[in-house]
Amino acid sequence: MLPDEDQLDRLFADEAADQAEAVDLEEFGSYGPVVACAVVMAFIVLAIVQMLLFSLGAPSWVGRALMLLYVTLPQGAVLVWAWGKPAVRLPSGMVLPQRRIRLYIGMVWVASILLIGLQMARH
Repeated sequence: MLPDEDQLDRLFADEAADQAEAVDLEEFGSYGPVVACAVVMAFIVLAIVQMLLFSLGAPSWVGRALMLLYVTLPQGAVLVWAWGKPAVRLPSGMVLPQRRIRLYIGMVWVASILLIGLQMARH
């Protein structure tokens, strides 16, 4: 059972975010070219690692796991970017403290991994 908003507010009440130190989530968009280059480089590294692993006799699920991590790289990049921020301001104007933004982005990343992983397992 997921906690409701009141429970989350009480859980994170000690980390009330100051409006002045909040960083806009839209600032992450300025890293677009860097993330795009990182995705291309990660694809090249992934291809090399997969070839090496398969030449060593790795099972096929290893390649699927690597591909799963690759396709969820953007969510991981947002999580890494937000990790050290004291607070993040969403486009709606809501300010989330550090622990809550880590929790939300982490949940999105895990949900993406699970959903894509389940889809990959079906085929």
